[in-house]
Amino acid sequence: MFSFPDWSTQQHDKELERLEKRRAAQRRYRESHKEQIKAAARRYRETNKEKISEYARHKWRTDPDHREKHRVRTRRSQRKMVFKRVYGISLEDYDVMFERQGGACAICKRTGVTLCVDHCHLTGEVRGLLCIRCNSALGFCSDDPAVLLAAAEYLQAARDRQKAQNSGCPAASARSGGVGAGSPQGTDATPESTASGLIPKERDTR
Repeated sequence: MFSFPDWSTQQHDKELERLEKRRAAQRRYRESHKEQIKAAARRYRETNKEKISEYARHKWRTDPDHREKHRVRTRRSQRKMVFKRVYGISLEDYDVMFERQGGACAICKRTGVTLCVDHCHLTGEVRGLLCIRCNSALGFCSDDPAVLLAAAEYLQAARDRQKAQNSGCPAASARSGGVGAGSPQGTDATPESTASGLIPKERDTR
């Protein structure tokens, strides 16, 4: 004699088995009647154009989830087209690079930002994923490593001058040779006036 739990489990298993058989039969029917199903769908669309259009307009107006899903599909379709046409990669290739970089920009390592596909404009080779700022920086420097290294040296020199000024070493600031490093802002310094590292004030020259 079966207990209630055992009987309920058996009934559930039988129902699942019947459902799977029904789905398998439906799949076999669709596979063997593809052309008939397509023709019936075309006939329905042709004879119910206005009804289908009205339903689509109503759903667009009243269902925000439908609108958002449509926008997501559209953006994904556009990205897929651009990736294939411009970079020669698929969305799956992009996802692989994204995972490999841990979702971070390959240069500044920021996460949570949109990552662009960076590629060589000469060879077309895809180099990695960059944030918009880093990708733009490479473009503005014409992808020239020498320019980027010079920019890095320029910034480092400016920081060194600022550190020297903040530490109260005017002589070190003057030796750095930067604009505004050894002379007051807005003053035209001459070799004679800067020989001692200081520019005489107006009251001292009378």
